[in-house]
Amino acid sequence: MRSAVLSLLALALLVISVPSVGHAQITVDDFTADFESGNVHNVAADGVDSFTFEIRLDDSQGDLRGWFYFAIANNTGRTATLFLTNRDGWQDATNVPVCSTNNDQWQRVDQTWIAGDWLAFRQELTTDTVWFAQCMPYTFSDFSAFVDSMATDELCHLDTIGYSVHNRPMERLTVADSSLAGTPRKRVWLTSRQHPMESPPTFLLESLIATVTDSSTFARRFRRGIDLNVIGMANPDGVAEGYSRHNVNGINLNRDWQWTIANEQPEVQAIHSLIAAEVALGHAPDFFMDLHAAPDHADFGYRLAPGITTDAFFANQGSFLHLLESYDPWQAAELWRDLDSNYAPGVSCVILYDMYGLDCFSAENPWCRRNDESFITEETLRAQGPLWARAIYDYLCPLSLTDSVFAPLDTVSCGDPLNLCLVDYDQAFRDSLPVVVSSDATGDEEQVYLPRSDPDGKFSLAEALVVSCGSAAPGDGVITAAVGEKLFARYNDPDLPSRTFYAWVDLTARCGDVNGDGIGPDIADLVHLVIYMFQEGPPPVAISITDVDGNGDGPDIADLVYLVTYMFQNGPDLICP
Repeated sequence: MRSAVLSLLALALLVISVPSVGHAQITVDDFTADFESGNVHNVAADGVDSFTFEIRLDDSQGDLRGWFYFAIANNTGRTATLFLTNRDGWQDATNVPVCSTNNDQWQRVDQTWIAGDWLAFRQELTTDTVWFAQCMPYTFSDFSAFVDSMATDELCHLDTIGYSVHNRPMERLTVADSSLAGTPRKRVWLTSRQHPMESPPTFLLESLIATVTDSSTFARRFRRGIDLNVIGMANPDGVAEGYSRHNVNGINLNRDWQWTIANEQPEVQAIHSLIAAEVALGHAPDFFMDLHAAPDHADFGYRLAPGITTDAFFANQGSFLHLLESYDPWQAAELWRDLDSNYAPGVSCVILYDMYGLDCFSAENPWCRRNDESFITEETLRAQGPLWARAIYDYLCPLSLTDSVFAPLDTVSCGDPLNLCLVDYDQAFRDSLPVVVSSDATGDEEQVYLPRSDPDGKFSLAEALVVSCGSAAPGDGVITAAVGEKLFARYNDPDLPSRTFYAWVDLTARCGDVNGDGIGPDIADLVHLVIYMFQEGPPPVAISITDVDGNGDGPDIADLVYLVTYMFQNGPDLICP
C-alpha cells in the first residue's frame, strides 16, 4: 500500500513538472528579410535557438560592408543567439546591433561579443516578431513619405531629377519662400545615402528640414537668407534593396563622380548634371554637404585639404566647423579630416570643388557610439538637425541688420537707427571690416567699418546709422532711402572677394510721419500734408501713410481732420492700411 501511494505521488509530481506546451525552438524558416531594405543570407542552425548568418554582399570587390536587417517570427519567449560569420573588420563587440518589437522603435540587443572571427549577439524574443539590424533603418519609402508630406507645404517643392538603375525616382526637395523672389539668397545643397547602409544622417536631415519649414522666428530668417535643396536618397535602389555601400551595378557612388558626367552611374549623373546646369545658369551652390555615417566612435567629417585649395578657402571652411562645434555638443572641429584626391578617386566633394569651386564638406555620423561611448539614438540624431541648420545659417548669412540692441530686423522706418552685425571667425585677426549699405532708389551708398567687438570674430557698429527718407548725400553717415524699397547691406570677404554676403530690410514709414523724418506725426507733418493737398507742395514719403483713418481714400479732408483730432484732442489711434 505504501509503495502504491509513493508511486502515485511520483506520477503526480511528474505530471505537474511537465512544462505547458509553448513555442517550439526557433528554426531557419522563422527568419525573413523579405521586406524593404532587408538583408540576410545563408542562415543555418548552430544548436538550439542558435544560428549563423551572413550579410548578402553587394558584389565581390571587397568594399566595406555591414548592413543586415531581418526578422525572426513566431517565437515569443525564446532567446536567439546569432553569429555573423562574414563580419567586416570594424564590426567588433562595441558596435552593438539594434532590435525592435514593432519595426519602428529600436534598442540595442541584450548581449554582444566576438566569437573567434564572428560577431555574436543574443536577444530574448519578447513579442511574436522581433527585427534585427546593423543600425536603425531609414528606408527609401520612409523618406519618400516624409518629403511627400512636406511637398504639401507652399514653401516646399518636390521634383524628380532622374531615375536609378532600377527606375526608382531621384527626388529633390526644395525649400524656398517664393514671396522673396528676386532677393539675394544663398543656395544650400544637402545629399545623403550614397552609401545605403549609412542611415543615421537621414534622421538628422529630416529634422533639419522640419526645423527650417516651421513657423519659428529662426525658420523665417533661414528662409529669408537661404534656399535649401535636399536629395536625401542618392542611392534609392541600394537603400530599398538592402545594399551596404554600392548601387545595384556594384559601384560605390561616392567614387564615381567624374569630369565626364556621361560616364557616371545614373544616380550620380542625375545629381551632377543638375548641379552643372545650375552653375551654367549662374546659380552655383554656395554650400554643398554630403552626409554619411562611419564606424568611428565620434561625429566628424572631411573638409577640403590645403593641398587642393587656398589657405583662405581652408580657413573659411574652418569658420563653419567653429560654428558647428559651438552649436552641436557632439562635434569637435579638430576631429574633422582633410580631403583630397589622395583619399580616394571620384569623391563628390573633391570633384565638385575641382570642377566648379564649390564650398564642399562631407559629414560623418557614427553608426553606433559617440565619442563619450554613448549610443546614438533616433532622438539624439534628430536633435542635431536644428543645430546644423543654425550653423549653416550663421556661416552663409554672417551679416545682419539690427536695431540698437542688436535684434535682427525685417523692416525699418524712416528715422530709425540701424545697426550692423557681422560674424566671420577667420577674420578675427582684423580690427575692423568694411560693409556697404546702399539704396537703389536714391543712389545713396554708405561704407562703414565695423570694429571687432570680441576676440572670436564678431564685428558691430559702435554707433548706429540713421535711416533718412530725405535728400541723399553719399558719405555723410546717414543712409537715405525711399519708403517701400529694400535697403541692402553688402560684405565681401577680404580674403575671398568672390564671396559676397547680403542682408536687407524693407523700408517703411510710420503712419502719419508725412515728411519721413522719423519724429512724427507732429506739426511739421501736418504742415507738409496741408501744403501737399492745397498748394501742390512736395509729396509725402509714401501716400499710404497719409491715409490715417484707414478708409483707403486718402489723403483727403477726412484724413486731415482725423490727424488733427489725434494730435490735439486725444483722438483715436492712426490706422494706415
